[in-house]
Parts: sequence; structure tokens; C-alpha cells
Amino acid sequence: MNVRNLSALTFTSTDPARLAAFYSEGLGIPFVLQQHGTLHAHHECDWAGIHYAILPFAPNLDAPVTPVFRATDLGAAIEAAVSAGARLKFKPLSLGKGMTVVGLTDPDGNAFRLIHIGE
Repeated sequence: MNVRNLSALTFTSTDPARLAAFYSEGLGIPFVLQQHGTLHAHHECDWAGIHYAILPFAPNLDAPVTPVFRATDLGAAIEAAVSAGARLKFKPLSLGKGMTVVGLTDPDGNAFRLIHIGE
């Protein structure tokens, strides 16, 4: 299998700073403002073994909460998902630091992403 585990959860918001403050103050999730690769500034952190990110809402790309699964072979994982009924939402995008992510939807239209993290 080309997918190892749940790697991240991404949230989208029309007010990312407000949402990051809510999760940081209300739940203790240590979001910090970051910028890397081709992404605009966004809030993110690694907490309890999962990467969390809050991104500005983009209605054509995002769902409010999107699971991200880590793929050992991104091309093979995309091919397997599409063969099983997934649809490509956006093409592979370099995030910098050896990371590439792709957006898809499952047969019910739920958004998910696959990420490859260079080792």
C-alpha cells in the first residue's frame, strides 16, 4: 500500500488568525504563523504526532476540514485513488522542504489530500 498514515489535518477559515487563536487558547494547540514553499503565510504546528494547518479559505479548493494522508509513492497513491473512484481536485503542489501535496475528493465528494514527504 502506498499510504502510511494520517499525516495532517488542515482547516480553512475566512479569518485564520481568529481560528488559530481559538484552538491555541481554547484547546492548547500551539499554532504559530509560518511561511514555506509556495504557500502564503498560514498557521501551523505539529502536535501529538499530527501536523495541523489553518489556511485562508479558497472555495474552489478547500473543505472546512481536510484529512491529509502520507504517501510513500505519491504517483502510485494518486493512481490507486483515482482508479478506485477519487477525482483530482488540484495537481501536485510543492510545499518546499521536500514536501508535495495533491488534493482529491472521494466518491462521495469529501475532500482529502495525499502528501509525500521526502526522507
